[in-house]
Amino acid sequence: MSGTQKRNCISRGMTLTPAKIKMPLKWSRVSWLRLSLGILICSLGVAGETSAQSLPKEGSSTDWRGERIALENEFANDLNKIAQWCDANGEPKLAQTTLSLFTDRDPRRQYIFLPSEKSMPILSAGGPQEWLDQLNQASVDQGNRIFDLAKLAADKGAGSFAYQLLHEVLFYNRDHLATRKILGHKRQQDGWNVAPDSLRAKTATRPHDFVQWPAKSYVRVLTPHFEIESDAGEARIAYLAQELEQTYLIWRQIFYDYWGSSDAVKRWIDGRGTASRSRRRYRILFFKDRASYLQQLAPLVPGVEVSTGYYDGKAEISFFYDGDKTSEDTWRHELTHQLFRESGRATNQKAFEKQFIWLDEGIATYAESTAKNQHLFGEYYTLGGFDSRRIQYARFRRFLENYYIPSQDLSNLGRVQLQQRNDLVKIYSESAGLAEFLMNSQRGALQPKLNQFLKIMYQGKVKPGRFQSAIGKTFLELDEQYVDFLKIQPAEITRFLIRPELKTELSLPGVNLTLKDFEAIGKCVQLNWLDLSGSRLPGDCFLRLGACHQLNQLFLNGCQLEEGALNRISSLRGLNEINLSGSSISNRDVLALAKVTQLKSLNLTRTRVTEDGINLLKKELPNLKIIQ
Repeated sequence: MSGTQKRNCISRGMTLTPAKIKMPLKWSRVSWLRLSLGILICSLGVAGETSAQSLPKEGSSTDWRGERIALENEFANDLNKIAQWCDANGEPKLAQTTLSLFTDRDPRRQYIFLPSEKSMPILSAGGPQEWLDQLNQASVDQGNRIFDLAKLAADKGAGSFAYQLLHEVLFYNRDHLATRKILGHKRQQDGWNVAPDSLRAKTATRPHDFVQWPAKSYVRVLTPHFEIESDAGEARIAYLAQELEQTYLIWRQIFYDYWGSSDAVKRWIDGRGTASRSRRRYRILFFKDRASYLQQLAPLVPGVEVSTGYYDGKAEISFFYDGDKTSEDTWRHELTHQLFRESGRATNQKAFEKQFIWLDEGIATYAESTAKNQHLFGEYYTLGGFDSRRIQYARFRRFLENYYIPSQDLSNLGRVQLQQRNDLVKIYSESAGLAEFLMNSQRGALQPKLNQFLKIMYQGKVKPGRFQSAIGKTFLELDEQYVDFLKIQPAEITRFLIRPELKTELSLPGVNLTLKDFEAIGKCVQLNWLDLSGSRLPGDCFLRLGACHQLNQLFLNGCQLEEGALNRISSLRGLNEINLSGSSISNRDVLALAKVTQLKSLNLTRTRVTEDGINLLKKELPNLKIIQ
């Protein structure tokens, strides 16, 4: 892996500045509703946030994700009936649209929904009314089933899962009155009011108290949960506000058991009280570009030049700048730190900084995996999955580089010790992988246990053996199961590759890939590096990757190459580096490699390629660096 890639494993943004989006910071009702994506009232209030969290009750070990997948299958049955009606009425395209509403849910991924302010029906145009009526009724029925599951989860002490399900209910049944009441939503003429229209923006009349911004050179924006001070353009501040609010609401759902109470969710569902909004605002400084970020912070923060944003726990401020799309990873990462620290649970930060720093960073990295997905009913978010960006580096380093620190040793590292290590980047990758294991392995069974431990950890009250007892695993068991978790089954590639057009890295070691798998990978048109080490490569497999013109690095270490497997590899026009060490390549395959005219580096260690093959390559590609 190149130095640039290694740096990108830890840095979460680059220094590019995108074109400004023309959007006036005049916050009309409609503009704010779009900005908020249905910002909901979703906290317990001051009293609820400081209340003691009860331990999971008997029955909380239920396979809740499995139960939710079962409901999706019931929804599929309803959709199949509607599709049959479409076929019977000569509407094959409508039948296809109907079946596309089914979501093949990945049990190693979280699904998060932010309720809309719109009312029913979900679908109002685009087909015969009878078809629309059937789909809307199927949607309402699905919402009702999800509510019943939320009630069951709450009864069994699975508060976090129940809280998530309540929000999903409104994705399918926007007018589910019980759920709207629980979440504190109010009826309005055109739908539902799910948040106070409290966004305000004004030019600052005083010099800034932290950085050297003169009066009237920056603005102060208040959203429902954030105070943003910025010298950036109005459109970019608006976009940041949207992303912060979304991240906040997603965090509240995923980590409900950290800040909330399972008993509270049960009371709400039983009709005893409703959720109230947290009135705390988190402070953000947002710079117009990286140059402004460095100019203002360099005199105050040693080492800030290597950062792409950071959270200052002492000042309780997150510092961001306007960059490219990857900057959003930094926003989510650092905001996760801020939310955990300032939620009221983190009471002894000095003690917390002495151990389990990998988990703090790993959980923040997990937030980076947030992906927005489109559905005919609206938007939803996923986190995690075998194809999330950070897990690629974790898998690469564990299997190809054979890098791993036992989790017990990792847990003993404090912040200072961690930052002094020369393998810091690799530790971040491992931390990301371990955190995803704790969040998504065993269909999410470990997540409630993790939330319980996080409360202890951020309070600085971790005693020897506390992590093992909370998670229910020894460190050795964690290490062994983590390795199994990193492995990929072929079916996952074709079924659960989400938003392939956005993928830039994929690590798929040891998978017996089929041509169908390669077709799925070939949809990753922005792919920069691909790890297929230890895999079987069928003939003409690279023909399926012909659209991956940006593919720069290809790892084929230890691969078994079927006849013709390297044919068409020259179609990968951006390919500069290939690692074939330990593979079954021989002189018969060399001619195919010789056609990759842009190739700069080739690793042929421990292969059957002889000097004759090497000489042929050197003759055809005189500038090629061959490692043998």
